[in-house]
Amino acid sequence: MSVNEGVDRAGTEADIMEFVEQMGGYFESSGLTRLAGRLLGWLLVCDPERQSSEELATALAASSGGISTTARMLIQFGFIERLAVAGDRRTFYRLRPNAFAAGERERLRTMADLQNLADTGLKALGGAPPERSRRLHEMRDLLAYMEKVLAGALGRYGQCGEEGDA
Repeated sequence: MSVNEGVDRAGTEADIMEFVEQMGGYFESSGLTRLAGRLLGWLLVCDPERQSSEELATALAASSGGISTTARMLIQFGFIERLAVAGDRRTFYRLRPNAFAAGERERLRTMADLQNLADTGLKALGGAPPERSRRLHEMRDLLAYMEKVLAGALGRYGQCGEEGDA
């Protein structure tokens, strides 16, 4: 079967929901919740791109509380945003422009925070033998390296045509 087989045909609702479920499974295997992946998957493909909490709950067969909790988490990770619509009291969500770049920028902040924690641990160890502080040094050094690499990659991505404010 070709990688592009079926790409030119319009996807069915079942195809779309299969994609949404695959996103859920991927996120769950990555340590997040299945609903986080499903919600993100739905916001990647839904029409209209802006969805109310109620529409999300219906589309994903999820509770409104689950949608609310998961949406807050995805907002914190930089993937989605909450919208207010004039004259409508409902809460709406949509995928942020360049959501995955925004998510990676959030990962950069996490790397910096973890480096600071490693430094705090090293300070707490004081003059401990090197074999005792080795793990913290490895943690800090890897995170510093990864932060530099990811920041450079995101900068190059932005220069290659990223649109919007991620």
